[in-house]
Amino acid sequence: MSSNNDNAIGVADVEAPQFEQNPAQLKRMDTAKLQQVEKNVKFGILKSLLGLVNITCNALAAFLYPENAEACEARSGTIGWQTFFLAQMITGIVLFCLTNVTLLASYTTAKGLKEDNPAQVAQGGSAMMLGGCGMCCGVLFAFSWSIVGIVLYFNTPDTIECHVYKQWWIGLMIAGFILQCLSPAGSRNDNKE
Repeated sequence: MSSNNDNAIGVADVEAPQFEQNPAQLKRMDTAKLQQVEKNVKFGILKSLLGLVNITCNALAAFLYPENAEACEARSGTIGWQTFFLAQMITGIVLFCLTNVTLLASYTTAKGLKEDNPAQVAQGGSAMMLGGCGMCCGVLFAFSWSIVGIVLYFNTPDTIECHVYKQWWIGLMIAGFILQCLSPAGSRNDNKE
């Protein structure tokens, strides 16, 4: 029995896709469009800073009342508010980081298009893809975790220990809604063509 290793592809044999140095292959980006992309990235990073407010509030809610946490968790028999706010805070941190990675990757891609640098375009595109996939998973988790929060709210008894956590949850829901309303949906395009 002879083994046919000539057709086997090893990890070392696989090459990254190569772009030809052909200007027609890459759409060249002019300086004005790159400046607009830079403005959009800066605007997006500033917009994502609003998420830090939510992260901070979740940290406060999780750690501000440790004496109430155990009593409330024992009475409700569920995961507990401290765990809920802690997981929500970690999700917010992950989404904040992924948002900024994706924004910076879009800038890297645009800069690569301007300079006809195919390696930079590929690097930026890969980072945008990974950041976008991560954000999609994070948003799905955040949405499902919000449903857990609703169930936790209605299953928590109205005791003095648990009341403070229910107030924090309502406050964070309202604050999140207000922050989304205050945050512009998209970036402005000042180029009038």
